[in-house]
Amino acid sequence: MSTYSISQGVTYAEKLENFQGLLNVLPDNTQKIISPRDVRDSFFTTWENIVYKTTKISTSSTQYIGIDQDDLTNKVYFGKKRLGGQEVMTDTLLNNDVDFYFYNNKTEPQSNYDTKVAFLGGTGSFYYEGVFAVPYIETKVVTTGVGEYLNFEIRNTSYITDGADKYGGDINILSDKGYVSINGIIFPKYLDNAVQTNDGKYLKFVWDGVSAGYATWSTVEVPEMPDPVDPANIFFTDATPTPQALGGIPANETFDNVPVTEMFRKLLYPYLKPSVIADYEYGVIESGDTVTAALQKLNYTIRRPGTYSIFSRDLDPPNLQNGSPALFDPATVTSAGLSAYVKPVFDIYLPSTTAISSVSNTLTIIDTYPTTVSDSGSFNIVLPWYYGVSTTATNTVSGINSILGTGSQVNKLTPILKTSASLTSVNLTTVGLGAQGCIYFGYPSNYADLTSIKDANDFEVLNVGSPDFTKYTLTGILSPWGRWGGGNENRQYKFYIYTRNTGSPQTTAIGGLAQYKFTF
Repeated sequence: MSTYSISQGVTYAEKLENFQGLLNVLPDNTQKIISPRDVRDSFFTTWENIVYKTTKISTSSTQYIGIDQDDLTNKVYFGKKRLGGQEVMTDTLLNNDVDFYFYNNKTEPQSNYDTKVAFLGGTGSFYYEGVFAVPYIETKVVTTGVGEYLNFEIRNTSYITDGADKYGGDINILSDKGYVSINGIIFPKYLDNAVQTNDGKYLKFVWDGVSAGYATWSTVEVPEMPDPVDPANIFFTDATPTPQALGGIPANETFDNVPVTEMFRKLLYPYLKPSVIADYEYGVIESGDTVTAALQKLNYTIRRPGTYSIFSRDLDPPNLQNGSPALFDPATVTSAGLSAYVKPVFDIYLPSTTAISSVSNTLTIIDTYPTTVSDSGSFNIVLPWYYGVSTTATNTVSGINSILGTGSQVNKLTPILKTSASLTSVNLTTVGLGAQGCIYFGYPSNYADLTSIKDANDFEVLNVGSPDFTKYTLTGILSPWGRWGGGNENRQYKFYIYTRNTGSPQTTAIGGLAQYKFTF
């Protein structure tokens, strides 16, 4: 350090070794003999012995607040020096391997001396209002009947409310590349957790055979069981007709690989009612998908285990297509049963104000007992929903129509066939899109608005704070396949588009496969 003197040119100040050395060179000045050099040395020594102060590195002009000492070998302590007349720090504490100590500075006396170190974020004081409204680390003394010990807690009491719902206050332990270990148990890496292939798996503890264990994603393993003897696999064959009726077995009956259980059933229960099962080949078809509609059929199976024959059958409504197989002749149903199909008539195109319709047919049979049994088969005709990520960021009808895909194109939205407004989870990624894309989720406007969108970290991004998504209701959405015809091509859809509260669609980065959850 140097200062300038007009009479003597450049003069210097020296940092003394300690404060005692400074006092030694300052006499009482009864004879007015204190020199300017001594005064400069006192200021310089005082400044240099302030450990925490504004400083900078020698290669930069940028300042920061740090510990300005070349040789920092002492412990750093934050807190009271004395408590109840006793020194807080001891030789034992000073000579162990701990580098930093924190102790509370609360006014004494008090019922406990718990120490809390809080962590602030954001720019407004309103974030921190209330009691313990910020995340903090706490140590406190716990007294038991046999003694005392220290309790250590990491706590987050911060949250926001929306009516009766509370959001926030999460505590996340995350290592981007390495493992996280809790109480000696090592958990899978973050990249191992963020993959779709773990769906349906569970965390399994595995002992490493030495001194610790680890958790790994595992599938449910069903132990192999010996095959029991199934009476249904024991068959009876005899071409000799029965001489007379016995129980439910009529006279002149022959047997060809008939399960023994079935023979006992006929003997003990002369009457067994018939059964019918009816089901459609496809449970859902997109409006205007004439290819799938041409393959649609109502499969049915009739069982007649007893001796009473089928004499009546009915399909409601009886609207069969031309060229469809005829409904079975009741006389053709034997005790072995019958499996067949028919192809009813239905309108594949939905009206302009409809997003879903149901087609149903009921098959009813009556035997000579008589007993009536029936079963219904149904399927839905729907408008598709769309989701995905595209490098095109748009909220116009023409822009959305340009990125609607058919399920295989890159940079296009993917269709899904939904039959109800329920929680929908989809996997999104910007891999292959230059690591940037705009997120879309759209469905026919007949359904209600979304109440929640959660991102890959399970954080709410629709209704909390500055929402990431904005809803747009657009009329004129067209089928990328050229479907939805019959004068009803233009449809009204609700699209939730990633805008990050900017008022216009925005692109963002999504790595790997990130699962987003959309809730109605």
